[in-house]
Amino acid sequence: MKLLSDVKKEQLKEIVNSLVKTRQEKSLTIEEIAMKTLIRPALLQALEEGRFEELPELIFVRGFIIRYGDTLGLNGNSLAEQFIKISEPSKLKQESPHVKKKIDIYIPIFLPYVVLVSFASLVLFYILDLSKKTAKISYTNYSNHQVNHNTHNLNKNILENNVPIPIYKTVVILKPLFNPNQLQITIKLQGKSWLRVIVDNKKVFEGIIDRGAQKIWKAEKRIFVRSGNAGAILLSINGEKEKILGKQGEIREFILTNKD
Repeated sequence: MKLLSDVKKEQLKEIVNSLVKTRQEKSLTIEEIAMKTLIRPALLQALEEGRFEELPELIFVRGFIIRYGDTLGLNGNSLAEQFIKISEPSKLKQESPHVKKKIDIYIPIFLPYVVLVSFASLVLFYILDLSKKTAKISYTNYSNHQVNHNTHNLNKNILENNVPIPIYKTVVILKPLFNPNQLQITIKLQGKSWLRVIVDNKKVFEGIIDRGAQKIWKAEKRIFVRSGNAGAILLSINGEKEKILGKQGEIREFILTNKD
């Protein structure tokens, strides 16, 4: 999610804190909320801990707030309206009059998801068929949001840099074989790939890395990596044996942590 100003971030935290307080009063765990809302636990954890940079685009965060609030018996739409007031005003001022008119038109929040998912599915099938490749794409209610989010963000990179068409995979939580004082990952590129790296809750890199490059990042507590082409990534954790992060064209995230 694009970075918010400090004031807007504090306002969003107030909304999230009200959700967390109600969840705790009802003695519900994050895993129980995830099952009821179909939002991944990792995203709920990031939302509650204020790690907003790890969340998808604003439109999906609004959907999270609606489902989270409704599950707790709160008015999810009312909470989402508060979030819209936080995130939208500055953006609206920069839009042209034609765009403003479109924004004023109310569209049911789940309708665009259905349309976008259907369109993305058709485009993926057509491109894979032309290249004589087949891929089995598995969608769930929450991963559908991520497909659209990543297709939107990576579309320019795909066209300009010939990056493989992405197939989204869920977060993988990794731990070193032993519990060192410092975490370290070494990434070698077998092909071109887009990467986002967050070390101890601070974004240290985001961009496209070319084949043959090698990067090393160190952290005290936590390393988060999102790759746009997992098949191009050779990953080594704390000097352990290298392994390929995933398949060619997959979007894969992983978290390296010492925590249980």
